[in-house]
Amino acid sequence: MWKFNPAFFISIFITFFLPLLFLVTFFAGYFYNPYYFTVFTKFLTVHLIIEFILYFIGVRQLDKKIQIIDFTFWFMIHIPYIVCMGVGSFFAHQLGWRGR
Repeated sequence: MWKFNPAFFISIFITFFLPLLFLVTFFAGYFYNPYYFTVFTKFLTVHLIIEFILYFIGVRQLDKKIQIIDFTFWFMIHIPYIVCMGVGSFFAHQLGWRGR
């Protein structure tokens, strides 16, 4: 299936591995070498700027008010959420949902 639409699978791959890279560099800085905290901080700062630019463009196009607190909460929670859902997808067949 990946041969049919490679751009789609590349975007899924990047969407999963970028937050995973954030978590790996964070824990590597905490447990292994503090240098990785600077790498983590730089990655996170660039990611924050890009996400905020996209958020700002979307808010302007939809003619909504900028919600800094909502953006900050979403930004901090989506990194571990994406990693947990990506890893959890391998175990989805073992979970039942309403008897299905």
